Amino acid sequence: MKIIHNNKEYPITVTRKRVRYLNLRIQKDGEIRISIPFNSSVDFVRNFLEEKDDRIRKMIEKIESTNLRDSELKKQYQNSFWYLGDKYNIQLVKNKEPNVDIIEDRIIISGPNPESKIERDVILGNFIVQNSVVIFERVITGLRSRFPELFPDRVAFKIKNYTSKWGTCYPFKNVVTLSLYLLHYDVKCIEYIVVHELAHFKHQNHGKEFHRLVESKIPDWKEYNVLLRNPDIKAGFINLKAIRNRCR
Repeated sequence: MKIIHNNKEYPITVTRKRVRYLNLRIQKDGEIRISIPFNSSVDFVRNFLEEKDDRIRKMIEKIESTNLRDSELKKQYQNSFWYLGDKYNIQLVKNKEPNVDIIEDRIIISGPNPESKIERDVILGNFIVQNSVVIFERVITGLRSRFPELFPDRVAFKIKNYTSKWGTCYPFKNVVTLSLYLLHYDVKCIEYIVVHELAHFKHQNHGKEFHRLVESKIPDWKEYNVLLRNPDIKAGFINLKAIRNRCR
């Protein structure tokens, strides 16, 4: 099955799952994913697609618009790099050894062929990975001294290249996982996310008590929440997963 919109094909993947109702999602690459109950028929899906055709096309147009905006932003910010909330102009230097230096408003990328976007992304990606442990440990140590009551007796912090979320908390495992991409944002934003995840050890939802606890520790959390949605910064994200696969 597929939908043709603006002379472009959008493939449809149908999966039977333990769900009560039909669920539809459109991925960034345009793939339409539909989940249906086990006892539903293909005709049921076809009827749904016909009935909701206008709505689905509006969703496709929204995805297309978002992708176009992101593409334009990536072009606009390909010569700059955000690190800990500051924007740096990229300067390329040819050198045998890959390296990253920050001097004033410049981030200097050295390497055998720094003009290559792939090589540049690998160097910057490694820079983020190497600095993430140091920065996160510094933030966590500072928060532990300020808010010891938030920390369980034993809690492990992990780092992953999340792009759709900033962190996760697994209270029963005593594990908090943080996104590498937080390194692009101000330290205050990182503190907010850590506190947000730690608050889930006491309140495992986003109810009033949860938000009251977060606000008691980070009064300006709404301001940091807005900063974390800055499309300019997100446009400069490097595909760390692709870099990891390439370096294997």
